[in-house]
Amino acid sequence: MNITNLDCKRDVILREDGRVQVRLNVDASAVVGELKGFQGFTPDELMSDLVAASRNEIRKSIVNTFELARDLDADIYGIGMSVYRKYPRKWRKMKKQWDHLFPETELDVKVRVQIPSTGQVVESLEMGVEQNED
Repeated sequence: MNITNLDCKRDVILREDGRVQVRLNVDASAVVGELKGFQGFTPDELMSDLVAASRNEIRKSIVNTFELARDLDADIYGIGMSVYRKYPRKWRKMKKQWDHLFPETELDVKVRVQIPSTGQVVESLEMGVEQNED
């Protein structure tokens, strides 16, 4: 799969317990590079599996990267800045504690993937040679 377009909208929420929650809504478009091992699948089954696999991989990459950033106490995504922009008064109080608050940040990721088509189905040269020899 090759991602051709990716758009991400971020929203920060201050929870009642003082923690920060980040919601990411990701919209992606992908194209199929190559398919192997899907004989016997209907086009609907194939598309459903491809969308689910793509969605899971994108989500997994985002979550793993975010967890690594949290472990390193590195706000590489500018979540503190997003809190400041949305809640400037509350940020003034949170700013001094951000090093302790950031590692507690929760991430909620929703990914939507569109795959316009499964591409072209063609036989390899090896398949054609084997069939001609019989």
